[in-house]
Amino acid sequence: MVVGTLAGPGSTPVDPNVGFFGTDLGWTVEHDGELRILFGDTDDAFNSVCFPMLFNDDSQGTLPLKRPDGVPPLTMRHEARDPTALQRLIVTRKGESLQMGYGQVPVSAYSDGRAWSRIVDRGGTIRCNPRRESRPSPLAADRSPIIRRSRTG
Repeated sequence: MVVGTLAGPGSTPVDPNVGFFGTDLGWTVEHDGELRILFGDTDDAFNSVCFPMLFNDDSQGTLPLKRPDGVPPLTMRHEARDPTALQRLIVTRKGESLQMGYGQVPVSAYSDGRAWSRIVDRGGTIRCNPRRESRPSPLAADRSPIIRRSRTG
């Protein structure tokens, strides 16, 4: 059963002045009297794919704690200095902002009642260097499946 559209085209935004078109994911956590929802890749206009990728494209909003009839109203967080601009999630390491563009998303959230944390995935690709001399792998003769594990930062 489909109740309705929570976010994006066809939804009913609480503040239609905020530049918000569509998003993915939607991890929720109750914190400080609010039900916060973290979104992954979030577009602020219908033609966002026509522009360069953003360094930070994830966003957040709030939902009512009390279950409404029908689709709950979604309030997107906006920048304090510009109420039409989405507030983007910023992830830092040692004071430096880390890229959180396409495919780099929040995957969970946690609140202990006093503080809350976001858990994010920063998966990516490692580019090859075609000029580097390649050497045969010692496993080249072994045709068994290889399991590769990647580390994310």
